[in-house]
Amino acid sequence: ARAIGFATGLADSVRESQSRVLIAVMGFPDPELQVRFVLSDGRDAFTDFFWREHRHIGEFDGAGKYRDPAQLRGRTPEQILLAEKDREDDLRRQVDAFSRWRLPALHSPRILYDILRRAGLPTSRPRPGR
Repeated sequence: ARAIGFATGLADSVRESQSRVLIAVMGFPDPELQVRFVLSDGRDAFTDFFWREHRHIGEFDGAGKYRDPAQLRGRTPEQILLAEKDREDDLRRQVDAFSRWRLPALHSPRILYDILRRAGLPTSRPRPGR
């Protein structure tokens, strides 16, 4: 029943779901998922995680968008990387904190804990052990 109550269809990937579980287990506030921001050029950007009270965006950065031909859609990995950097810069101008993590942070929760804490997100739990 607890798992069903926690479940949501808003996570955009399995890795986002894994991140969300770790975020909860480590005592961080519950984030909103897939929150819409408007970029300076008028395009919409949906963030993986947003802690509205802390004006803090969190993003899981999977490697697929830089390697998978279906996600590249004819663009080079360099073009994708630069577009992602521009998107992040635009989002950073709208909030107080922005955290990004990759797969190693899901395998070693202490990495994700440190990323979120160093960006100022509060937690009710101590730093995980090894």
